[in-house]
This record gives sequence, structure tokens and C-alpha cells, in this order.
Amino acid sequence: DLRDTARFFERHPAAGVTPRVDSGVAGGPGGVTERWVDEPLGNLPAGVESAQLLVSVAPLPAGGSGIRVDAQVTWVARRPSSSRVPARDRFAVVSVLERFVHTEPVGQQLPPPRQVVVTDPTEVQALRDAANGLQTAPRGVTSCPADTGTRFVVAFATSVGSPPDVSFRAGGCDQVFVTSADGRPIAVLASDQAFVSAYQSVLDRSTR
Repeated sequence: DLRDTARFFERHPAAGVTPRVDSGVAGGPGGVTERWVDEPLGNLPAGVESAQLLVSVAPLPAGGSGIRVDAQVTWVARRPSSSRVPARDRFAVVSVLERFVHTEPVGQQLPPPRQVVVTDPTEVQALRDAANGLQTAPRGVTSCPADTGTRFVVAFATSVGSPPDVSFRAGGCDQVFVTSADGRPIAVLASDQAFVSAYQSVLDRSTR
């Protein structure tokens, strides 16, 4: 039975996986009804955006059920070494740049941008580790969250007042744009909670 076969896979997923179940018709109207058990894998290695097992169950013409198992992996490009923070950079500047407010009047200008200079070695190291831990953003079309016009920039330099060796600009679409000292684009990375928490922690402490 189609449902019984699919239910077996629902109840016996891979270790540490919470399966997702769905059904539909393959081949368009009048096609074969299938049930899918999607098993997304966690604890992904570096360079892997997503990985999952997809079990499809469909009835056979002569009775019984046919089973198909696919392993689906989305890889991301290797991150350029020039997009990493050099060990010589022992200072950082965290900036908040706001272009406009989404209220009336439209296009209302905001106060000057805010900057926090970070000199504490522990804080700089936390920012460096978070920035160096980011992966390359997946290519192609992605879902984009609302863009409020706010940009967070984390720039690393050898000394206070020196031009930054590398800058990380985060904003909408969960992407981080990395630029060199001369403003040349280096890479587009995928933002993560560790990076957001690192620069937000600096901003929060500066307002106390």
C-alpha cells in the first residue's frame, strides 16, 4: 500500500533527521500519485549549502509500490583566500549606515552614520572569527527578505585610522559583500547568526 510504504520511511528516518512529508501528481494531470519523504541533513560540512535524502513512493501498475531514493546536495563555490581577514589586522570598525526611513515623508534623511572603533583584542578576534567563518553565497535566484535600507559594515585594519584591508557589508537578502582596500569586490558571502551576533554585540555594548 502506498501510504503504508511511505509511513515506514516517515517512521524510520536517518539518525538525527526530522522528515517532511508531502504528496502530489508526477507527470502532470492524469499522472502517477506519489508521496515524498524529505530528510534534510544537519551538521553540514564546509562548502555544502544543503543536503537531503528524498524518498519517493508510487504505486506500480501490477500492484505494490515502487521506491526511488535520491541524494540531493547543493554545493557552494570555494571562498577566495583574499576575502579572509589577515592576522595582521588587530583593529576593527563597526558601522551602521542607514539610507532612508520607510515612513512618511518618503526618503526622510537620517542622522550621520554611526561608527564604533574596536580595539579590544578579544572583541576583534570574535569579529575576525565570525567573518572568516562565513561561506560563499549560493549562486542563482534566492528568496530575499525585506530590505529596510540599513547596512552594517565591519572593516578590519592594521591600526586605528589606517585604511581597511578588507570590509564586510551586510544588509538585505542575507548576503555579505566583501571588498578590498581599494573598494574592489572580492566575494559575496552568506550571512549567518554568528556574524550578526558578533557585530551586534559590539553595537549593543557601545550604547550602554
